[in-house]
Amino acid sequence: MENEQTRPKFVSLKVKWALGTAVGSLLISLVVVTVLFGSFTRDLLHQERRALKDNLVTISRQLGEVTTSNNLTSQQVNDLLQKRTAPLKGTDAGKVYQRPVIQGFSNSHLVVGIYNRDQHLVFTTGQLKKPFHAVKDEQIKLVAGRHHKVLVGRIPVYNHQTQRLTGYLQIENNLNNYYQRYQRLLLISGLALTLVVIASGLLGYGLSYLILRPLDDIQTTILALRDDPTKNQRVPELNRHDELAELSQIFNAMLDRMQRYIE
Repeated sequence: MENEQTRPKFVSLKVKWALGTAVGSLLISLVVVTVLFGSFTRDLLHQERRALKDNLVTISRQLGEVTTSNNLTSQQVNDLLQKRTAPLKGTDAGKVYQRPVIQGFSNSHLVVGIYNRDQHLVFTTGQLKKPFHAVKDEQIKLVAGRHHKVLVGRIPVYNHQTQRLTGYLQIENNLNNYYQRYQRLLLISGLALTLVVIASGLLGYGLSYLILRPLDDIQTTILALRDDPTKNQRVPELNRHDELAELSQIFNAMLDRMQRYIE
């Protein structure tokens, strides 16, 4: 009675095989999905960063055409950005802006803020979430936001003729599109991993059932002979060439020898 209570719980080899297959497939798939997921999201973020950089360069060069003063004003910026721009020679960035620059940001996820030399805001296309601070060179970095990180780019603006500082430019990308794709890709990856685990578990169980089926025949034969050792019952012959087939042949030979001893 005590031995029956302490006896370990029986777990079928088929179940163990199915669980092992599912876990193995999960680990391999997890590594592959993690590599692909990381590579894809890095490419998406790189595209967002490159787009912001192109806009920084294009608009700062456009603002550098202001020659009427050494300090940007709201009127100057509005008049300049309402003009139809021409491609910049030797660059690809200018080819994007064949229409008024301000029109390009009317329905954009980018928010542009232009500051004068005294760091006062003179123009904006929306609400800037991050405070401005002066920079000496172009600067693009990820900063913490309310819900997720925000991509912020800043660059000083210099007059093309005098090469004197006339103001600053700040562009923010809320990265909503990036994080929407990120979440969608994360969901797809999770569903794919779930399907892999379920499919591999079912496939492993099915294969184990086919491969380990001779064990059921051996078990049936043993149970029959346990009740009646003189019973002439043997493991059915297997039309296969593997370890289980050899085990069945050895087991049948042992039963034949035992039967002769009994007789």
